[in-house]
Amino acid sequence: MHLVETQIREEGGSNPAFRVEFCGDGGEVISVLMRQNDDLSRDNVIAKARALMIQIGSIDGPSDYQQSYEKQSNGDFDR
Repeated sequence: MHLVETQIREEGGSNPAFRVEFCGDGGEVISVLMRQNDDLSRDNVIAKARALMIQIGSIDGPSDYQQSYEKQSNGDFDR
């Protein structure tokens, strides 16, 4: 995925949050939703979202969801 745009959206309601969307050149979108708190602001939300993705990417082995999806798709990841 080649990153072409990063968007920040503030979501209101009873649980205010920031949504950071990382958009790729192939139409991919990775969305990270984080509840607002005293340590989170528009100035640092992108860095914190990137840090979360790095943490997720460093987990060893596929998750249960990934294994289940792979079994259902039989290797056809476009469906």
